[in-house]
Amino acid sequence: MKYLSELKKDAQISEDVLIKGLKINSKEIEKGDAFFCIKGVGADRHDFIEDALDRGAIALIVDHQVDFAVPQMIVEDTNACLDELYANFYDHPEKKLKLLGLTGTDGKTSAATITAELLGEKCAYIGTNGVSFKGRHLLTNNTTPGQDELYKYFAMFCEEGIEYVAMETSSEAFFQRQAQRDELLSIGHFQYYFGTLERAQDLRELCRLQDAASAPDECLCDLKSRR
Repeated sequence: MKYLSELKKDAQISEDVLIKGLKINSKEIEKGDAFFCIKGVGADRHDFIEDALDRGAIALIVDHQVDFAVPQMIVEDTNACLDELYANFYDHPEKKLKLLGLTGTDGKTSAATITAELLGEKCAYIGTNGVSFKGRHLLTNNTTPGQDELYKYFAMFCEEGIEYVAMETSSEAFFQRQAQRDELLSIGHFQYYFGTLERAQDLRELCRLQDAASAPDECLCDLKSRR
């Protein structure tokens, strides 16, 4: 649990409150949660505030003041601070793990699975086949989970003593900012990324700007494309 004020120090808060969870899907709200009103391609979560409150939300994270009598954190851009708030809520588990991300059209599931198997019980897997660690298996809806799930898994891994995470990172995740963090250490299958070298170069540049090139050599996994 965290106080709303602990999630973002410079945010405007109408009233501080202790929250149990942080959710971006109103249907997943439980009593005591804060509802994070991000904006997606086809939906604006601000439109689902009433549903979230009916399900037990006790606070809102919004990009403008809304006409509901509950504590509100107002930020300039809810999407832009998504990583920051989730990382703070879970006490930055991503900094306690070595993340190995693999992307590409073909082979990333096999490569990530093999990587996790080679590293043994100290490594977790996240990808098309779900989430696996220490003999446990959880199902996921997407190859790369959203931040709400991703940070929850990272925190779970830290509690279980996991050191590495072999993670499939879909192309959509990269360009929708789900995987754009300095802690993402390795990117593979560049030649097969969206089937063109141009898109591969876009991804390399994206990772360079995120300072992924500064990762230790032993954490890099630049897989070669097939001929």
